[in-house]
Amino acid sequence: MPPKEIKERYAKFQDDDRDFDLEFWQSVEPKERMRATWEMITHAYRVKGIDVRKLRIRGSAAALKRLRR
Repeated sequence: MPPKEIKERYAKFQDDDRDFDLEFWQSVEPKERMRATWEMITHAYRVKGIDVRKLRIRGSAAALKRLRR
């Protein structure tokens, strides 16, 4: 397995235009973005002292049907 590419950028907070962040996250596969998002969510809940085993991804589904005229 080849080593992963590492990208870094250093900037002052007020000078950061976020282009680096957008370019990075757009280059990441959707599955990996979701994994990273879930990791950040669980970390935030752990910091708050909330049991992360109770977290679930909520979803909803809807069906649309075209009316015939």
